[in-house]
Amino acid sequence: MLDLEEIKEIRFMYFRMHEPITNICAKYHHDYKTVRKYLEMDDFNPSVPLQKAAHPSVLDPWIPIIDSWLSADAGMPYKQRHTAKRVHSRLKETYPDFSCSYSTVNNYVQKKKKELKLKKQKAMIPLTHDPGTAQADFGDVLFEENGKLISGHELVMSFPYSNAAFAVLTYGENTECLLEGLDTIFRFIKGVPSVIWFDNASTMVSEVIKGGGRKLTERFSRFCEHYRIHPVFMNRGAGNEKGSVEAQVGNMRRNLFVPLPQFNDLNEYNQKTLSRCVSRMENEFHYIHQDRIIDLFQKDRDSLLPLPSTPYDLSTLISCTTGETGLFKIGDYTYSASAEHERETVLVRLTSSSVTVLEKDLKTKIAVHRRLYGDDERISVEWGPYLRTMSRKPRSFLNSGFRELLPDEMKIYLFHMNDESRGAALSIMADLYESHGFEAVRKLCLRAAAERKYDPHDLAMSAQRMFGISYRQYQTEEKDSDIRNFDLILRKAMNSTGKNND
Repeated sequence: MLDLEEIKEIRFMYFRMHEPITNICAKYHHDYKTVRKYLEMDDFNPSVPLQKAAHPSVLDPWIPIIDSWLSADAGMPYKQRHTAKRVHSRLKETYPDFSCSYSTVNNYVQKKKKELKLKKQKAMIPLTHDPGTAQADFGDVLFEENGKLISGHELVMSFPYSNAAFAVLTYGENTECLLEGLDTIFRFIKGVPSVIWFDNASTMVSEVIKGGGRKLTERFSRFCEHYRIHPVFMNRGAGNEKGSVEAQVGNMRRNLFVPLPQFNDLNEYNQKTLSRCVSRMENEFHYIHQDRIIDLFQKDRDSLLPLPSTPYDLSTLISCTTGETGLFKIGDYTYSASAEHERETVLVRLTSSSVTVLEKDLKTKIAVHRRLYGDDERISVEWGPYLRTMSRKPRSFLNSGFRELLPDEMKIYLFHMNDESRGAALSIMADLYESHGFEAVRKLCLRAAAERKYDPHDLAMSAQRMFGISYRQYQTEEKDSDIRNFDLILRKAMNSTGKNND
């Protein structure tokens, strides 16, 4: 199979430059069938990723120090800046426990220097745009979903030829938000722009190559090939190159998202917003041509590419390694798998709104989380699998990492039980969690602890009174009925001591 970069070049020569297949065969030294195969390819979905997590580099502890030295070099004369050799020798001189090889240091220093390199200001040249070409960018927007205030974003796509623009709200600026937002707009306008201008966000560009080239992330590159988009990236610091969308980001925010948007379903709200975009185009005129924007946009639509026949999987499948409590991290956020999947590699499917933990068959769901954003929440635990697993292993509760994850009121309540009662109580909690959620379980534990009800039968009756759900009768043996809490244990011990003293 050809690598993705060569496939992109072949498809660009054919679809954009209109080169005959025979010319492409001669240029890239491939036979006719091979070239034809990749021109007709309509599915660029990635294969299942490897499940081994990447190991940290031995250089990681020293990276902040290296970064500080290189950043300070920006104000120094060119001939008095750190070389990779000087960085390596200085680390050895300053830190006796430093033991990284020169090649490791050199690779990192060269990469970091490219990031810190200063660029000269370039002259601005007026740009012209053909019908069917577009620009896309994100902007910040506050909105309220299901009563919760979210610091989200708007993804705006503008068409400079007609000055038409479309916007959708997103939770963030990650890859899933970008791809889902673009796909939503494509399907609404029933076509795909052949050329789209973007900035150099890390969701799309993994490296800016000397001379103006770009190395794209694999996920974004596959998306573009699937939809036959030719992405164009603006030069750094040259906002005028996509001035159309820069202006529309503020325009859309002021006109569509004031007052504060309030809704229950983001996808439904976005469809209404896109319809409002069309309504605005019917009543607005182009600032130069004085024609209605909706009429000019028809020329844009006539130049759009058709939607691909094969659906593209807009989610991202990754592998994550869980810790001793079955938790794993994605960026700055922590999610749970289950107690049965501790210290394992699990597959995780990401969308803009969800994090789904899967078994290796990619069908069985271990846990489903709402994806976390912002600084308010940093951890999400799907308690169902934990409660159900621990109900079958109540003896391990006191020594398990699961105990430390629980809120204090639940931890204290379960600590007052023997193993048999604790297993039955956890089973009741698991049932209640599945029907009413975790907050209901917390309230049940608070009520039961306040009423000193440490017998599973009493706990089930409390759940029935509080939430109107019938539970099977959990009961402990009669011989255990007199040790429902530590107060009874203490009373028995004191009585026994008194008799001995007599």
